[in-house]
Amino acid sequence: MSDLTAGLFALGGALVGGATTFAGTVWEQHQQVKAARTEAAQAAIEQVMSEFVEIQKIIRLKAGSYEWPAEDTRHTYPSAFWRSETLSPQKRVKRFHRMQDRRERIEITMLRVPDRPLRRRIWMDIRMIYSLPTETSAEASHGRDRDICSDALECLGAYQRGESLPEPEPVVQAAYQSLLRYSGVAEGDRDRL
Repeated sequence: MSDLTAGLFALGGALVGGATTFAGTVWEQHQQVKAARTEAAQAAIEQVMSEFVEIQKIIRLKAGSYEWPAEDTRHTYPSAFWRSETLSPQKRVKRFHRMQDRRERIEITMLRVPDRPLRRRIWMDIRMIYSLPTETSAEASHGRDRDICSDALECLGAYQRGESLPEPEPVVQAAYQSLLRYSGVAEGDRDRL
């Protein structure tokens, strides 16, 4: 074999080796990015789960009589907050702000989750909790809100286990339909929510 042929084989081997190394590095970086995104999504799910648990704690507080907000503020109050309790107005305002903070944290944190159907479902659950309940009794409304929180937690758990989203309970489905009716969402636009 001549020196030229040996040189060409050496050059070809170096190029193949370099290309293989480069491809391996790109693949490894891709896997690291994918793993980091998965970890970030799992951390986001856990954070949202803890927020829903905190909302459930607020919902479990003893309810007194309803204190219905003005018409223009119906969608800014969590329904569990509408019950008048033994809290002073200042404490109720402080509690309202804490609930609003929880809602915003859930909405922002869910943006890190890559599963669009899950994001949509949690988006609807959080809006149902913060919408005007159709129930006339505090206990019925508390039950509705607890069911909505449970639906959100079941969906988040299913995502963590790699399962499909569970079907909503009838109470949650009814609250969902009520929210769509109240918000005036057209029939054809409902799938895009």
